[in-house]
Amino acid sequence: MNAIDIMTPQVLMVRSDASIEATIRKAMLEELTRLNWVPQATIEVRVKDGMLELWGVIFDERQRAALRVAAENLPGVRSVQDHLIWIEPMSGVGFGPPEEGSDPKAAGTLQWPPISPALGV
Repeated sequence: MNAIDIMTPQVLMVRSDASIEATIRKAMLEELTRLNWVPQATIEVRVKDGMLELWGVIFDERQRAALRVAAENLPGVRSVQDHLIWIEPMSGVGFGPPEEGSDPKAAGTLQWPPISPALGV
């Protein structure tokens, strides 16, 4: 070790949370581009404190689970929040994400006729 080594300050690079969030968001958007079955124009990705949120519309309920898996496998993602709405193409009826704690096997199953709490049915 010489005198110059002792005098040279060590540089520690620290990334801001905004930079990390932008990197995670960019990675998810690149994944959406890679997955040619995803309706990219209808999906919005938001990231805050390691939580990735998926917003938008899907047209096949199977896309919900696949998007969640893609998001969960990104480095830096701590949790995934699903705010996707599934539009059933034949009827145009929309369905939100399954409720927390519901049976994942029942996710995406339809009940006919649909139950509408607003109508008391």
